[in-house]
Amino acid sequence: MNGEISQMSRIVSAARSALRDGTELKYTPVSYEGSAVFNFCDRTKEGSMRFHAKDPADWFEHLKKEGVKNIFLMESLKVNRRQIAITNNSAATIFVRYNDGIVTRFVVSWTLDSNTGKWNTEYNEFIAENAPEKDPEFRNEGSMMEANLKDLAALADKLGEEGFAAKFRKAVSILNGELPKLKEGAVVPQVPEDKLKYYIASDVADVFGLSGSWTDEPAAKAKELGLENDYITLSDRLLCSVRLMTMYAVNFPI
Repeated sequence: MNGEISQMSRIVSAARSALRDGTELKYTPVSYEGSAVFNFCDRTKEGSMRFHAKDPADWFEHLKKEGVKNIFLMESLKVNRRQIAITNNSAATIFVRYNDGIVTRFVVSWTLDSNTGKWNTEYNEFIAENAPEKDPEFRNEGSMMEANLKDLAALADKLGEEGFAAKFRKAVSILNGELPKLKEGAVVPQVPEDKLKYYIASDVADVFGLSGSWTDEPAAKAKELGLENDYITLSDRLLCSVRLMTMYAVNFPI
């Protein structure tokens, strides 16, 4: 899964769990992550920084002091599949609704630390202009995702892409409740047990990126075999499904 969305998923799910349970935020970074800091804006003077949080736990504590009402992971469904990499191009953000009615968004920037080889992240808060008065609703689109994955597996077979066909079929089996055994040290978002299969299936099915991804050689093969229209349609649907189901899992009721 895209590195930005993976981190945001873990931060938001941890925050929503802490809000639900009235506990402190517990966040575990993955191996390639370095520092994660947050800069709050002054909601009465847009553009000026008000507070610097040194890590996700500090961010959450300040949110509580400011009167946080809700926290969401939001992902755009309109994104160029060919430009998705690990960082800085996910079209995703963390939205926060405060008790005073103001909605803000935390936008992330990733920077590689050449000394440690890890990625440092900095989240900056901005006022969310024209934000809706009501919180978004997230629906279970698992059936749509499953149907799309089956069609993609069949397309991958035609393209001779056995590895991708296996990935798509594995995601289907996960949607049907066959959760894989997680590797030792694996870090997953703190989502309810009944939502975990949707997140993991989305993670497995997220085959977009740069060299070696579904947008690389399979796209060229589809064009050569006259299957380009099928490839584009099914790939666009998959991207939407992956993002819808990730948001459904991470933005669980609290």
